[in-house]
Amino acid sequence: MRARFEKVAAGEDRLFGANEYWSRDFGVRYHFHPEVELTAILGGVGRRIVGDDIGAFGCGDLVLIGADVPHQYAGTGMRGRARGAGCLVVQFLPEALGTSFLHSSEGAPLRALLEKARRGLTFPAAVARAAIPKMRALARCAGPARFIALLEVLHLLAGAKGARALASPGHAPLLDARNASRVSRACAFIQRRFAEPVSQADAAACVALSPSAFSRMFRRATGLTFTRFLGGVRLSEACRLLVETDDTVAQICHRCGFENLSNFNRRFLAAKKVTPREFRRAAASSGCVREF
Repeated sequence: MRARFEKVAAGEDRLFGANEYWSRDFGVRYHFHPEVELTAILGGVGRRIVGDDIGAFGCGDLVLIGADVPHQYAGTGMRGRARGAGCLVVQFLPEALGTSFLHSSEGAPLRALLEKARRGLTFPAAVARAAIPKMRALARCAGPARFIALLEVLHLLAGAKGARALASPGHAPLLDARNASRVSRACAFIQRRFAEPVSQADAAACVALSPSAFSRMFRRATGLTFTRFLGGVRLSEACRLLVETDDTVAQICHRCGFENLSNFNRRFLAAKKVTPREFRRAAASSGCVREF
């Protein structure tokens, strides 16, 4: 399984892209590109994959993804709203900032930020609240003010406290612009069938590979075994349901494909360091589903 290469168009011969998108849901396939990407979620909830990290996202999620890091966003809009899934996306090539600038003492903070972004960086809610208005202003700017606005956003992120890396330190995916059909089918299959009893052999058959060949290719591409990837998808969906719905923990356990409640509680605690109920209470108290 390999991520699909994506060609990013800044548009209008611009140095970088900055746009606000709204739709009924998120449907970004597993892909990579040489541009650095900053994404802020304005509405909706779902699951994001950054390198070998699989996690839930909601309104206010702010992530900086380095060049050539495979990633995906999949989810739904806010309930009861026609245009409930919204995001701000800024994409730029690192060299757009200027090689001389990045290697100068003045550019050192931004150079360090881009280096950290090679694992993907997620920022605290307070940073997102400060960054989103700047990103919106950036999308509306033209001329030199547009470039200055980009530097202001990156300067804010470079000085922010509490940023957390997403992908593991040793994550080095096997990237290839080929095999686009295979990666799309494999990702779609796993994310469509995660709530059912599904095996590696099933996934391998979906992309016409033997289980052993699929296992080797999948791990080289994602840095994860099939079992760990499937478990991550199930846990991220559980997080989304805990935030977005009033379903009981037991109902969520079964909706996400876990064997039983004790298995679900044990896996959730190991991954999130809190129980599902504690996660739900913390999410409710922090107001993680909110509008910007």
